[in-house]
Amino acid sequence: MSSTMRKTYLSSFVLIYKDWNNRDWTYFTKSVVASKCLFGLVAGLILRRTRHYKYLQIIGISIEMIGAGLLVSITDANTNTGTLVMSQILSGMGGGLSVYSSRTAIQAAVSHQNMTMAITTLVLFSSIGSAIGSAIAAVIWNSKTPTNLRKYMPSNITDEQVQTFFGNLKLLRKYPMGSPVRSAAIDAYIDTVYYLFAPALGVLFISFIVCFFQKNYYLGDGQNAIEPEEHNNPEGDDGPDFVDRFLAKLAYKTRKDK
Repeated sequence: MSSTMRKTYLSSFVLIYKDWNNRDWTYFTKSVVASKCLFGLVAGLILRRTRHYKYLQIIGISIEMIGAGLLVSITDANTNTGTLVMSQILSGMGGGLSVYSSRTAIQAAVSHQNMTMAITTLVLFSSIGSAIGSAIAAVIWNSKTPTNLRKYMPSNITDEQVQTFFGNLKLLRKYPMGSPVRSAAIDAYIDTVYYLFAPALGVLFISFIVCFFQKNYYLGDGQNAIEPEEHNNPEGDDGPDFVDRFLAKLAYKTRKDK
């Protein structure tokens, strides 16, 4: 939900906010996807090494909150390119760490028999959250943008022209940076996207708080963390260190051979 509230109209905002060519604009809009994929791999390595997911999930959401906070900090036309790009890299980084930690938590917390249902439920609620976020973003964008455009546009711009600008961003792109019309459009869009970015940050904060209340299962070599299998953690949820795990497995194998 938070992600779709931020990204649904971010590309439209940046199209007017920055005087980038199509290549640079495309690089920016896809940077969050590239970052999420890269740090998804990093998340897998960390989960494999630490055998726990809870604190990685908390770290991921914290990083994503920083990225969302950078977008909220946009208050005028002077925000540099580095801030915008870093917001996407951090959002992708945090998303990659937290999303894969969440999926791992689901898999660890249910029996193998209920795995399919659990994953399906996770995908279902993720899709519902994304749909709600997109719907909220659309309502805010369509209700506030025309009003803000009229508020900031020069008096010689008619209401019909304002509606045309709202429906066709390419017309606004034709006005050079620094011109009265382009500057007015930037101010109008800044006012609008604040109501998209700030609530999205609030939703992330709720997720951040909720993470502290979940159980931090040990990720053993079994199907999950709740069924007693040979390769599951023999010492409970917190998990032993490497030496203890080795000795426990050795003792189990010795008993089995006898």
